Amino acid sequence: MVDKNYKLSLFNLPVIICIFFAIFYTGLSYAREGKVKESSDFALEAEDENIAEARKETEAAIASNTNLIRREPLAAEKVKSISAVETETEAEAEVKQPIIVNADKIEYSATTKDVIATGNVEVDYKGSKLTCQKMVINTETKNAEAEGNARLEDNQGVKEGTKITYNFETKAGTIIDAQFRSNPYFGTADKIDKPGPDGFIIKNGSLGTCSFDHPHYRIGVKKVDYFPGDKIQTKGDTFYIGDIPLMYIPRYNHSLKDPLMHVQIVPGKKKEWGGYMLTTWRCNLTENINGR
Repeated sequence: MVDKNYKLSLFNLPVIICIFFAIFYTGLSYAREGKVKESSDFALEAEDENIAEARKETEAAIASNTNLIRREPLAAEKVKSISAVETETEAEAEVKQPIIVNADKIEYSATTKDVIATGNVEVDYKGSKLTCQKMVINTETKNAEAEGNARLEDNQGVKEGTKITYNFETKAGTIIDAQFRSNPYFGTADKIDKPGPDGFIIKNGSLGTCSFDHPHYRIGVKKVDYFPGDKIQTKGDTFYIGDIPLMYIPRYNHSLKDPLMHVQIVPGKKKEWGGYMLTTWRCNLTENINGR
């Protein structure tokens, strides 16, 4: 005889096993889903971090490139601004450079801005040195009037005269009853006009390469346009040996860049010839053909 309760337990055993496995697998599946969800969340978080890091790197690279792109014009502008400031500073310094007058006695007029200097006067300004015994100079226009052993020295040589008017800014002036020395020439003139820094004009004078007060030879001229280191152009030339005139040349041009003279005179004496004077003439037939 079988107990009914026992029969019921045997009957319910498979059901209980099925329920157990169902619960087990359900819990396992939930557990798996939780792990997958956790891993997926972790992956999403990692991916978000990677994306954020990549975004930061990209933004940093863009910012870096932007800075590089911006720095070049900024640097160029800085250099330009510095150059402009330096140029402006140099220009201001040049404009504001004062004229310094040294003399035994100095007077100043605030009304006319004139400096009146007497006795061993000396002014050295921008490469030009003017000395005399009496000078009147305007501090604004830089115009000067010098008398008494007046002497002007600059990169073109030395010019002396009884009176010199000169502008220290433009380098223009006039020398009266002048003597000059400008390599390789020495000479005198009734008047020398100096239109600027590049040359000067001799009127009614003489010049030569002899440095004596009474030269052995010279050329008397009505006008000479002389550009030191470049060329010399003369008009109305009379060639002298001592005080004796030998020849007349209406016009003569010579390049100081050419080492050979256009006219050469060689005096001498031989047994066969006796006393003689040989001459050599060079002429420009065309711009590209020279004769001798």
